[in-house]
Amino acid sequence: MTERSPDWGSRTKTLALIAVAILGAGFLWLISDAFSLLLIAFLFAFVASFPIRSLMRLGLGRGVSLAISYVGVLVVVTLLLVFGIPALLSSLEQVDWAAIAEALSEWAAETLEAIRLVTVFGTTYDLSELVDPVLEMLSSSDPGQAVSVDLDRLLELFSTGAGVIFGVASALVGSLVEFFTILVIAIYFSIFLPAARAALPAAVPEAHRSDIDHLVDRMWLVLDQYASGMLRVGLFIGGLTWIGLWILGVPGAFFLGAIAGLLNIIPTLGPILAGVPGTVIALVQGSNRFEDINRLWFAVIVIVWYFVVQQVETQLATPRIMGGAVRLSPLLVLLGVIVGLQVGGILGALIAVPVLLVVREVLRYAHAKLLDEDPYPPDTESAVVGELDSVAEVVAE
Repeated sequence: MTERSPDWGSRTKTLALIAVAILGAGFLWLISDAFSLLLIAFLFAFVASFPIRSLMRLGLGRGVSLAISYVGVLVVVTLLLVFGIPALLSSLEQVDWAAIAEALSEWAAETLEAIRLVTVFGTTYDLSELVDPVLEMLSSSDPGQAVSVDLDRLLELFSTGAGVIFGVASALVGSLVEFFTILVIAIYFSIFLPAARAALPAAVPEAHRSDIDHLVDRMWLVLDQYASGMLRVGLFIGGLTWIGLWILGVPGAFFLGAIAGLLNIIPTLGPILAGVPGTVIALVQGSNRFEDINRLWFAVIVIVWYFVVQQVETQLATPRIMGGAVRLSPLLVLLGVIVGLQVGGILGALIAVPVLLVVREVLRYAHAKLLDEDPYPPDTESAVVGELDSVAEVVAE
């Protein structure tokens, strides 16, 4: 009979943990260049888990549900390419980009002239050395011509310019290869997600496995509610913005609605940024439905509509669709988004709130254990037991 392996002492365990941490850091460094791609694939797989779960609840096997879901993803992407892009291009053609560029250039020149001499506490500072080069650059360029697009000339280039055709084809092939790479990685994530979920509790001592199992379920639940909620809220806000701007007669309303829906994914800052292009277009072009309205007042009306949409989202859509499990302090969300932008750009801002939600659940668990309290008392958990059981059942299959 083989003798039992001797237990590690505290020093050996400490050294082993340090070695694992070093190896983990080294692994993250090795994949740092592909981290964005892996993260996008994981987010893709996470979103795909919703239709997979729904199909499994109808009695289909996991493999069949996964195949149907990803075929559906390809169908949706194809439909977006066939119908969505032409609709966006048609909407973009309604916007006079040359006029907007010229207006922004004039505004920048006037602003620079206004700050040429700045007085602070009685002392006047001459900023001509900084202002003059920028003004010279603005005066020597034609911003309107820079953004004007001659469709006939573009078609001519495509028909006669082999280099242009090759460049566009190369970019298109590269984008398709990257998309299918992300899709394949996402499929692997979806396949191995149940095994990874089951392995997490098994990695801790048996006495703590029930707690860790419950903690993972809670983290999955809040991420599930956040992702599905943001998708539905984004579609709702995008549609509401589009309808309101279309009624007002703002050029490019469909494009602006799509921008509003996409930017809504970035908490706090997204809805504010979404209102900028619509306001600028309203100020420069006015309304194509109510032509007698003063453009300045029309821009104010558009700002008011964006404000109304934001209030509908904050007060009605987000609380009802996403529920209380994903509520965070607005200040904490803003700080998280700013830090995410600094660390990982747009992708960092997108994952800021999910990371905060996971950290919140971990801190709640650690806080209860430090105070020798039950982290999951029955009286406070009864409201989410059904959802937790549903999530655990589907993920474990």
